[in-house]
Amino acid sequence: YLYTGVINFHEQELREIFDLLIAADELILDELKDQIQEYLIEHEYTQIQQNIVQVLHIVFGHDVTIFKKLRDYSVERVCNNPEILFDSSNFVTLEKHILVELLKRDDLGIEEVKIWQHLIKWGVAHTPLLSNVKFSELSNWTITEFNALEKTLHDCLPLIRYFQMSSDDIYKNVFPYKKILNKQLKQDIVAYFMSSDYQPKSLLLPSRSGPHLDVDSLLITNDCCLLLETWIKKGDRLTTNNTNKPLSYNWKLLYRASRDSYDAMAFHRRCNDQGACIIVAKIAGKNERLVGGYNPIGWFDSGGQYSAAPDAFLFSIENKDLNNAKISRVLPYYASKAIFQEASCTVNFGAPDLLISSHCNKNISSFFNTTSFYEYNIIIGNFKVIDYEVFQIIKKENSRERRRLT
Repeated sequence: YLYTGVINFHEQELREIFDLLIAADELILDELKDQIQEYLIEHEYTQIQQNIVQVLHIVFGHDVTIFKKLRDYSVERVCNNPEILFDSSNFVTLEKHILVELLKRDDLGIEEVKIWQHLIKWGVAHTPLLSNVKFSELSNWTITEFNALEKTLHDCLPLIRYFQMSSDDIYKNVFPYKKILNKQLKQDIVAYFMSSDYQPKSLLLPSRSGPHLDVDSLLITNDCCLLLETWIKKGDRLTTNNTNKPLSYNWKLLYRASRDSYDAMAFHRRCNDQGACIIVAKIAGKNERLVGGYNPIGWFDSGGQYSAAPDAFLFSIENKDLNNAKISRVLPYYASKAIFQEASCTVNFGAPDLLISSHCNKNISSFFNTTSFYEYNIIIGNFKVIDYEVFQIIKKENSRERRRLT
């Protein structure tokens, strides 16, 4: 290369190419250094993904200016597709300072509870005292063992977005390890999920965003949104061919009862005249159940009148089991009475078939039985609501439509 300015990267192993990159930096061969990074990004992206832990160790193990292009690319790959790192068999070998840098990212596109689960596994793997402990026997852990885990994770714990998790996630996944959390944080978490107007004293980090976190929700996942979008398009079920795909709609959070109030007037101030919406409510009971509906025309002031919405539907999802989720579409001959516009309650589909009352967290006036104007397949009766969210649904433009419009 020094004589000809030409080098064949295709004949080199990945490790050899990285060694060559380090040598190019030491010899101040900036042009070669840029060529190598561009080659890796353009031609070895699969190898980078398959060896992401090794790659991260290399790019973070040297001055940031040496591997800037490759470092930025690798971090972007992880943020856009976190599974390549967190599901890797080598994840627990990741060096701590790299994990800390990734946890600082607001664009790390993975649910917060999954980050927590992987962090605990990483922490246990890096704590010698815990080499023989079992996750299934947490009740037998000693305070010394919890303290050892806290020491390992001390720099990572403040970077978790606890207040972006659901109460179920906190109860089932975080609080079994509550002994590794500081006293103030534990108090804040309990108070935050018990009081709708509590302001935590602990540091509040911004919500994460990313391709896998298209929806700002404490109740539903991307897969749930994909199922609801399938129903909007008159499809039936999710399949292996349409899971993990980008969402076809923009889901804008208009209202979260635990944040904005359970009062009907507050609901209508935020949700009226917003067009097509989906409401999702988590109801009290021994099983974790989500109920809700699609209102294709939206809510507005009408003085207590029915609105026609032939594409409206209701749904019920129990224990996060999307395969057995139930949908109830408005019956064609009752489409003119699909939505009842009423200021005294938040949501009223049908006669009502689904009603969410004002202050639904304090009474059991909310009701779900599809026995009037919708398909007769969901019977729940009266219930209390734990929380509910309303999303404005707007179809995304695809590239073909954008080209046609321009």
